[in-house]
Amino acid sequence: MKRLWCVLLCYGVLLAGANAGEGAWPTRPIKLIVPTGPGAATDVMARMLSDGVSRSLGQSMVVENLPGASGLLAHQAVARAAPDGYTFLFTNTSGMAINLISFKQLPYDPTRDFAAVAMVCSQAPQMVSVNIELPVQSLAQLIAHAKANRGKLSMAFDTTAGAAAFAAKLFNRRADLGLVEIPYRSAAQMTQDVASGVN
Repeated sequence: MKRLWCVLLCYGVLLAGANAGEGAWPTRPIKLIVPTGPGAATDVMARMLSDGVSRSLGQSMVVENLPGASGLLAHQAVARAAPDGYTFLFTNTSGMAINLISFKQLPYDPTRDFAAVAMVCSQAPQMVSVNIELPVQSLAQLIAHAKANRGKLSMAFDTTAGAAAFAAKLFNRRADLGLVEIPYRSAAQMTQDVASGVN
């Protein structure tokens, strides 16, 4: 789980073949759908990419966040979009791999409904952060503190970041911490709440 593969995907066509019958591409703004909320790592990378693509093509690439349902909403929207080269998906391992084992049935087929265009980053670190008031300075101290205060501490995780959420839940169970799991749909709100001590 140390590696998070961020892949830009397009439904149906590669950039080179997009809109071949209409002449020059792009002639209108391009939509980049992101399966996380604003502020999540995937969203930040997508926005950096869209800025560069917009400058390079001379046409806007607009980021649209569709968080929720472990990325199913965003993936389904792109799978159902017209294969005209104007709707792209910026995703990670969650929607393409983890959802295959997390759900009995997906509203899309990762191998049939998408064509890989580019790998944007090959790894993104997983991180554990705590409120500054919590008396811990290391992971070992966090584990000991959680076990000594079983059921009194909570763990926030971004449900739209499937691999990270999966890793957080697995850590809680394998280390037998007894942390109360609090799901968030936005990494930005989650980070703000942890920093302010809401949970």
